[in-house]
This record gives sequence, C-alpha cells and structure tokens, in this order.
Amino acid sequence: MVSIAAGILFSVVGAAHCTKADSHEALQGYVAQWTPNRGKLRVSARDVLIAAQVVFSVVLLVNAGLVARGMARGQKVFPGFDTGQVIDIEFADLENAGFDRAHTAALREQLAHRFSALPEVAGVAFADHVPLLGAGRTTVTEPGKAKERAFDNQISPGFFSLFGISIVRGRDFTPADAARPASVVIITESTARHLWPEEDALGKIILVGDAQTPAQVIGVVQDTYTVVLGKVESLYVYLPLQRVRQSMTFSFARLGKAKRQ
Repeated sequence: MVSIAAGILFSVVGAAHCTKADSHEALQGYVAQWTPNRGKLRVSARDVLIAAQVVFSVVLLVNAGLVARGMARGQKVFPGFDTGQVIDIEFADLENAGFDRAHTAALREQLAHRFSALPEVAGVAFADHVPLLGAGRTTVTEPGKAKERAFDNQISPGFFSLFGISIVRGRDFTPADAARPASVVIITESTARHLWPEEDALGKIILVGDAQTPAQVIGVVQDTYTVVLGKVESLYVYLPLQRVRQSMTFSFARLGKAKRQ
C-alpha cells in the first residue's frame, strides 16, 4: 500500500511539473553541448538521481525475482514429513492462566481425548517444537567421549505416524516413557551414522543434557529437514514429552476423512 501510494503521489507531482514546463526548453535540456575546442557532456543532479534510481530499481527487481524463485522452489521441496491437513495449535503461559503443573497435564489429556473424538480428526500428537519452525538444543555424549551439541524435540507418542515419519528400527515412545522421560531416546539415521558409523545404534546408551543422564536408544527414524529446509542435521534426538510441565507446547491434529460413527 505504501508503494502504491508513493507511486501515485510522485507520478502526480511529476505530471503536474511537466504541464508547467516549456517543452522546447525541456528537450534542449537533454541535448549534449559540444564546442569546437572541447567536447562537454552536461550532467545535472537530476540525471544522476534518475540513473541511481534505475540502478537501485534493477537491483531490487533482481533480488525480488531471486526471492520469488527461491520460495517457489522451496514449496516443491519435500521435507521428509507430510504437512498436508495438519493443524498446529499452541498453548502457552498456562501458569498465568491459573494452571499448575498437574492441571497442565490434565489439560493435555483432555485435548487429546476431545480432538480424537472428532470425526474429522485422524490423529493427535504433542511436541515442544514445530518442524522447520524451531528446535531445542542439548548435548549428547557417548560414554567416555566428549560432549557434542545436538538439536532435540520432546514429543508425544504418535508424533511420527501423524507426520508420516518412518521408524527405521526399533519402536515409538509409549505413554509409560513419559513417566521416565530421560531414560529413553529416539535418534535420526544421520545421528546413528555419526555416533556409531559401523554399528547398530539400537540399544546403545548416550548421555543427554547438561546432567549427562543416561538414555537408551529405542528407535531410529528417517532423516527429515527439521531445522532448515534442505539440510539434514547430523545430530538430532527425540525425547519423550514430559507429562508434568508448563512450558510452551504445540498440539498437532491431522485431518482425514470423517470416521464412521
């Protein structure tokens, strides 16, 4: 709207100025002056400003074209998970709304139950972060080795199936895992190759977080573009979503065909 208003404003001002100008003098203003002894090209400040405007406009148009092309190509990139018909709902700052930790856990269970009861909803899951819209940071360590920085996300059971992420080996989290969230972990294929290049990662123990809590690898999932579109992170771990917590949580619901009653 600002661009349109500016274009109209300056066009009107320029048109009004042209109606008052003498056409003969205006045409002569663009004629290069030449003398027998020395050629001179008279360039006014107005000419410099017009040339600068053209140059900057071309640069902006080229950049806009590149951005538009990049966005169009990005829409065609498959991130490794299905985003169709997925609704993302965020609820946060529950403490100020009067929810203590116990009530927060009850609210999550109520949401899952009520969403699942809707005939249009095919699945419900929770997570700390939305794929491609953020990720947590933690440290992972093989026993006896140095710490390494990794991305992480705390998720509920059913997160992988909701987004169509295949579990290559092992299993998904269960509700019982949420009661002991630091004891099990699910990693990506790239993480498994990074930590154990020639070994089976299933059943391995890694130390997670600053507290260096031991966690057993219970599953390996396919690589996805979870943090940046077009890049697979070498270290990415999934942890069970804790039942009792008040931090920001995202709810995901997949819409499907109406279930028969």
